Amino acid sequence: MIGPWFYAGTFVLLLLTMAPLLYVVALALALKALGITLSDTTAILLTVGAYLLNTYILVSVWRSSSSPALSFWDGLKIISARYMSGCANITLIYIYPVLFVAYLAAAYHALLGLSHGPDYPRVEWLKQAVPQLRSKSLHSAPSTGQQTPTVGGKPETLKKCPYCAEMIRADAVFCRYCGHDTRVAVPTVPPGNGVT
Repeated sequence: MIGPWFYAGTFVLLLLTMAPLLYVVALALALKALGITLSDTTAILLTVGAYLLNTYILVSVWRSSSSPALSFWDGLKIISARYMSGCANITLIYIYPVLFVAYLAAAYHALLGLSHGPDYPRVEWLKQAVPQLRSKSLHSAPSTGQQTPTVGGKPETLKKCPYCAEMIRADAVFCRYCGHDTRVAVPTVPPGNGVT
């Protein structure tokens, strides 16, 4: 029986082998449209470069999305299991685009993780693989028993994010937990306006 491991494994193989070929073919067609021809050596170098770049991107996304709670591989298997139809022939039609969209989202969150911190892509991958967790705050908030963080030996002033209620630095422009701009006031509805 074909299980989620099969779809996740073949997706990774397709990503490693087919995506670089698509890069090279698209580049070759674009250059041909411009009237530029490539020598055999240049085409081979472009192909090797595309394979190396693609592998680097996959490894970077894999490492930044994996956590002790859920590895990237386990997340792919969970997503595959969630979308399996029971008939392997039918599942093969749509599972790879679904996994590719999940991979693109993980790559996007890995890129955002460069500015939001290393836990951001891990939490987002966990939310993507296990949708029941989307409504819960998975980011660790400081407990009341902890000391106030210090910067340069001075106590740091904290404020509560108006969107997610997590404690953040008072001078923060964006919340490190939810990503909202903390300078923008949250619209409130005055009591008694018919909204319950």
